[in-house]
Amino acid sequence: MRRVRSLGSREVVEPALQQGFVDVVPEYLAAALDFEAPDGGVPEDPATAARRLREALRDDGVTVLPHAPAVDRDAVATHAPRAEELGIETLDDLARQADSLDFVAPPECPERSACLPHLRADYGIEFRSFTGLPPGLPIALALESGEADVGLVFSSDALVPQHDLVLLRDERGRGRPEHVVPLVRTEVLERFPELARALGRVTRALDTASLVSLNRRVATGEDHRAVARDWLATG
Repeated sequence: MRRVRSLGSREVVEPALQQGFVDVVPEYLAAALDFEAPDGGVPEDPATAARRLREALRDDGVTVLPHAPAVDRDAVATHAPRAEELGIETLDDLARQADSLDFVAPPECPERSACLPHLRADYGIEFRSFTGLPPGLPIALALESGEADVGLVFSSDALVPQHDLVLLRDERGRGRPEHVVPLVRTEVLERFPELARALGRVTRALDTASLVSLNRRVATGEDHRAVARDWLATG
């Protein structure tokens, strides 16, 4: 099996999985459900979200395997000195100043219900400007350099402490169950049933603290294969 990195956004990856161009995709439970069934809302209960995701993908030849305890959510961040300068710790604080601030996030943010629509609907946030950037380092660097004031990051991303970013508390958050979940082509599972067992070993052991630790080690330059082997051997 060949590993492909940076395949693209969910708009690219999900059709590629359903059409057989890729066989296994690590996803997030609520985000995947939101993409596959955008009109149904996302329940806070992960078991219910998983059931609905299985139903949404059943006719597409994709199996939803059991999800991990690990959760990785979208989070709004700013550079720590900028947060202190603005006096903001929460999204409510941000709402009072957003119209004078510049926001960076992945290009899909305006259409993703957990991103700009959530900030607008639940907080009344309207930024001065929005710039679409690839997730990860480009957003962290834009915040650290002051090119943008606020940005969207992943809550488990090691770039947050590395670039002195702070996460603004989302006190009206919807409790979305963004558990890590493997999506696998059903045909592949039928041919290689041992794959489900191997992935199950990972998801059962992967909690949020482990996810943060693994991300941190890879971000500091360790080889991802060595990091994974070490974690599996000691987990």
